[in-house]
Amino acid sequence: MKEYRILLVDDNSDSLNSMVKFLERSSDKYNAILALNGKDALNIVSIYDPDLIITDWEMPEMDGIELIKTLKENNETKDIPVILVTGVNTMPEDLKKGFETGAIDYLRKPFNEIEFNSRIKSTVKLLESIKEIKQNKADLEESEKRYKSIAEASSEGIIIYNKSKILDVNQNILNMTDYSKKDLIGSPILDIMEPEHYARIVNDSSIGQYEILCKKKDGSSFSAEIKTKPIVFNNEQAIVLAIRDVTFYKEQLKTIKKQSEAMLEMEKEISSQQVQKLESKLEFKKKELMSNAMFLVQSAQKNTKIFNELESRIPLFKQKNQEMLRSFIQKYKNDVSENFWREFNMRFVEVNKDFYTRLNEKYPELTPGQRKLCALLRLNLSSKEIASITYQETNSINVFRTRLRKVVNIDKDENLITFLEKI
Repeated sequence: MKEYRILLVDDNSDSLNSMVKFLERSSDKYNAILALNGKDALNIVSIYDPDLIITDWEMPEMDGIELIKTLKENNETKDIPVILVTGVNTMPEDLKKGFETGAIDYLRKPFNEIEFNSRIKSTVKLLESIKEIKQNKADLEESEKRYKSIAEASSEGIIIYNKSKILDVNQNILNMTDYSKKDLIGSPILDIMEPEHYARIVNDSSIGQYEILCKKKDGSSFSAEIKTKPIVFNNEQAIVLAIRDVTFYKEQLKTIKKQSEAMLEMEKEISSQQVQKLESKLEFKKKELMSNAMFLVQSAQKNTKIFNELESRIPLFKQKNQEMLRSFIQKYKNDVSENFWREFNMRFVEVNKDFYTRLNEKYPELTPGQRKLCALLRLNLSSKEIASITYQETNSINVFRTRLRKVVNIDKDENLITFLEKI
């Protein structure tokens, strides 16, 4: 498995340590290189040539945007992919600026380990795909040069002969004519050449170049370009023929052209995918919010089972310890519920930044608890799911929903969730 060099750039040592730990715990192999600002990063890039750079946006001396601009202006570093990290610049216009500068992806602080490693892995895969495309393109260009070079040298099929018989051949001429080496060695050159071309080549022992028809074993023929040169072979005068199948190379050049066109289409598709990625960023945030909410619901349900199990065992303890245990369980429930709301509300505001403002303008009499309930219902969470998250009874949530309907004064036939989605 290849080890990828990843340059981590951040003036916050805690952030650097978090990223390093995430990479160390990943199933893939990464070599983390650290820098505290953009200027240090540029010096490190010239030494280590990293496969990927993850940089914070706001840093002293040189921030992440300036670092990306500098990298893109240098031919030696312009192709290094860069992921931009920020905990402040999270608005759509900020994301647009980062992508237009040259970042290929975006990570938000504080980090989520699963998201962090998933983004790194997908970026590395994209990097490998781009490298493969570039290498294939380079191979195709090199292949085209090689074929042209072979055509100029006319060295694909080799026959060494004297004026009476063939002395030696290479594998390429056997492939062209379908003869075996045993068939040709000792045979007259006329066996693979049309008679009208025979006298010209045999009688001219100097260096020359000709276009002739060569014969195959089955009697068919193909157009060929031949170059001749006198040599000494096994201590006797001989002539070497360098034979090129013109048809073969024309077909190869056609194939190369088609492959090059296909490669250009692949590059266009990658560019299109990058544009679509930018356009779908905000939609992704909405899905991420819902996924996070369902994850928290599942976690809360598991916690509830644990709490229920603990509460069922309270009678097993001495009387003086039972109240202390009940108090501990309740405190833990409250802490878990507060942590959930903090995490949920932060993500909710990112996607629905004006929701609370519009809600307060229309219904200023709502209590903090009712505003929380509005946010949870806007995600179409059921009373049972909300009860799990808040560690309350489902009936209690239904009562709160009824009171909320009265406060916002909606008709009894109107769906409360649909109503909140319109705000």
